[in-house]
Amino acid sequence: MKKPLKAEGKPEEAGEVFLTPNRLAGLLEVQPGTIYSWISRGVNIPHIKIPGTGTLRFRQTAVMEWLLEQERARKKRNFEL
Repeated sequence: MKKPLKAEGKPEEAGEVFLTPNRLAGLLEVQPGTIYSWISRGVNIPHIKIPGTGTLRFRQTAVMEWLLEQERARKKRNFEL
């Protein structure tokens, strides 16, 4: 299995990891097509599109923060009901 990409310089020192759509799908236990569907439907999952290739990468820390925000928003909505 390939290792996730690591940013060069300071982000790497901080342990910053960039995930492919397949790796992210594995972590979230969804199909890779789900990741692409979310992006095409405008789900605001943080991602980087590599110029010239259209390849997607996901900064692991940004995705984890996004997931926490989704959870907080859901709990807030449930509380307000």
